[in-house]
Amino acid sequence: MAVFQDLESRAEFFNAACELAYSASLNLDILTYVFEREIYGHSDFVQAVQSLATRHKKAQIRILIHTPDWASRSGHRLVELARRLSSYIEFREINEQDKQTTCEVLIADGRTLLLRDSPDVVEARYYPDNARQAGLWQRRFNGLWAGGGAIQGLRQLNT
Repeated sequence: MAVFQDLESRAEFFNAACELAYSASLNLDILTYVFEREIYGHSDFVQAVQSLATRHKKAQIRILIHTPDWASRSGHRLVELARRLSSYIEFREINEQDKQTTCEVLIADGRTLLLRDSPDVVEARYYPDNARQAGLWQRRFNGLWAGGGAIQGLRQLNT
């Protein structure tokens, strides 16, 4: 039986995102609709990502953004961190054919999963240790990642 936690507020989602990022030992994948500053730009979350990126020389953080227009503007803490740690953090934009995908997904090491159906809903599910469920989303993420493209405003980060 899959063990998960139902999350019912933005604060619970944020706390789970930080916990997930801190728990990652090698890989962190993020599929996000708008790359919210309140979550991904918050100093606690950025610190978790920085800790992962600097803890292991093979660490990999992949961020796939649905609507990246404002993410490339200055001031987003995670974008600034990625500029300093570009060997570890990579951004892509979701392919036009996959734009119907509006869920928010965070996956750590193929074992931990945070899932929200849409950025418009508050409710989410957190699977702190579920390789089966995380693996299903990992395969989906990998397919979306392979079809994704460089983000114009962030292109210099990954060259």
